Amino acid sequence: MKMSAEEPVSVERREGVVHLDGALTLGNATAALDAAASVFDGGNDQKGNKLVFDLSGLWQSDSAALAVLLEWRREALRRNRQLEYRNAPERLAQLARLSDLESVLGLDGHV
Repeated sequence: MKMSAEEPVSVERREGVVHLDGALTLGNATAALDAAASVFDGGNDQKGNKLVFDLSGLWQSDSAALAVLLEWRREALRRNRQLEYRNAPERLAQLARLSDLESVLGLDGHV
């Protein structure tokens, strides 16, 4: 059963990777930012410097999702951390491409 677009997206760390599941839209962007705040406090690789977000569980996204991903990238830079987004859904990759943010977010090879 899918969540509604207004419910907070699930942000869960599993096996060293932060998994996003659900919808990431304007209706829940702030909640998504809040949900991921603790992720930046500790690392998710063995060295503790690289954060990996798996986006494959996002079943809905809009331009607010790009803003959230950009804010997470800024937060990683502020903390001198590496950040990688993996498995971006095609819709999100298209939005990034249309907004000329594909390479900024590292979604060029969004698989």
